[in-house]
Amino acid sequence: MIKFVKLTDEEFKSKIKTFFEDNYGEWTFTIRKQFREDGTVDFDFENYECEPETSGTYRDRPCNRMLGFQLLDGNNLQYWGCIGGGDWEWPVYFILYWDGRKVRGYVPLCSGNRFNRNTYKAYGNADNYKYDEDHNYIQLEYTDDAVDLKNQYPELFADTELKDIEGASDPPALTEEDAQAIRAELLNVFVKKTE
Repeated sequence: MIKFVKLTDEEFKSKIKTFFEDNYGEWTFTIRKQFREDGTVDFDFENYECEPETSGTYRDRPCNRMLGFQLLDGNNLQYWGCIGGGDWEWPVYFILYWDGRKVRGYVPLCSGNRFNRNTYKAYGNADNYKYDEDHNYIQLEYTDDAVDLKNQYPELFADTELKDIEGASDPPALTEEDAQAIRAELLNVFVKKTE
């Protein structure tokens, strides 16, 4: 279980705002370093979104509604929803929360989040080659991403050969079912610290 400290909504928003401002341009390195230390999903922060769109075509998508300040019914977890990834990657959903001492990040590991379950990297990072024990270059017929994508999303890739699946192909948008799976995981993983 991961423990969090419940603040007033305004106190929490102030902590997040201060975290972004005090670490301007650097906050992504701080969180990425923590993710690496925690041994969680590896992805790039080249592109990230931490605020929901208030207008435009993405306004009503489940992913957009998961960004920014969130209060989870059930355990009262306050978190800041974000999504990030490199141009070559499928975006990964993550949250920022207050642990009582500092802002920390967490990547939901449920099926609602999009990353390779074997490598714990965002889709798009699998190599299409390897080296044998003599350091000879070997071209692969398909990537680890292709295998994992076919297993994780059979409805999307049912009629596609492994060799034709690219890890960074256009990712499907998060659905309401994905959002529910992520919220369910957060309910099961986080517990409020008691004094």
